[in-house]
Amino acid sequence: MKYYIYILLDESKPGDYKFDDLSFKFEPFYVGKGTGNRIINTLYDKKTFKSNKIKSIRNKGFNILSEKVYENLENIESLNLEKENYKINRQKRFTFRIIN
Repeated sequence: MKYYIYILLDESKPGDYKFDDLSFKFEPFYVGKGTGNRIINTLYDKKTFKSNKIKSIRNKGFNILSEKVYENLENIESLNLEKENYKINRQKRFTFRIIN
């Protein structure tokens, strides 16, 4: 089974967001790993903080954008990339905050 890493983006916050070698037109707020439809199903998770963030964005009339940033990964690769991206953000080198 192959995995991917995805990013959820806040459409209400346009800008130029850099995340190491990645760049986005909207503010990233969540990094996840998945297979199949995980990138879609994550929008309906009941995790309190993530679901509250999604609800808040939608209540303002904006959408949640999702983007696969790495694909065709083995499980261990995907776990390492997800952790690495999360740790990078925790170092506060960026003007945005990943919530997971």
